[in-house]
Amino acid sequence: MSERRNISVGPAGEWGSAFAKVAAERGHRVLIFLRDSEDVKEFRKTHRTKRLPEAVMPNNVKATSDIEEFAKDADLIALVPPSKNFRSFFRELRPSIPPTSYVGSLTKGLEQETHLRMSAIMLEEDPTLIDRIAVLSGPNLAKEIAQRAIGGMVVAAYNPVVADRIRYWLSSNRLSVYASADPVGVEYGGALKNVMALGAGIADEMKASNTSKAFYATRALEEMIRLGKKLGGREETFRGLSGNGDLLLS
Repeated sequence: MSERRNISVGPAGEWGSAFAKVAAERGHRVLIFLRDSEDVKEFRKTHRTKRLPEAVMPNNVKATSDIEEFAKDADLIALVPPSKNFRSFFRELRPSIPPTSYVGSLTKGLEQETHLRMSAIMLEEDPTLIDRIAVLSGPNLAKEIAQRAIGGMVVAAYNPVVADRIRYWLSSNRLSVYASADPVGVEYGGALKNVMALGAGIADEMKASNTSKAFYATRALEEMIRLGKKLGGREETFRGLSGNGDLLLS
């Protein structure tokens, strides 16, 4: 590729590991964050992570348990903690974020206590980051993406230049990445589908007919759109990868 970047991904759980593998196969220099130094030592021996052991990482993936090293020199810092740990991880990371780095959230969900989106948490902690943060979402299963399945993702940012650059860095012949100017809609699409997925699971357990499931999915999407618009998102966003796409995967 013509433009190799430094991409840091952490913590490297299942989805973080899969995303790191995708970025590395795109040709970037990737650094993953593992909390335990023993896990770092094991990774250096096996090039596998605990949460996604079936995936062997390319040689251009390195690991660290040092948060300062993790952030240093990164063009993109991709954050993948669970939503309940997002704020604490970001607070730990914040002093080490370089002044030119982009910071992207791959975490779906809302903070339990405040109901804030992940980008809203980052802005609450540091409003000066508004022109450098992004959110990345889409209907992707970690194990399938790690196995080179063809998929898609949307990257949204308050600054359209950021979304377009990250889109360019990550797009490949097997991962289609689309830029969006609606981070609010993208994040709510990823969060609200979790609620709708519960209904889909109930329908499966009840052995509901395909007719009933189709009815449920159609109405669930419309409810997502109505609520999402009231929360500040755009209708077209919910009809895309982060809304309808996630719902179909569920």
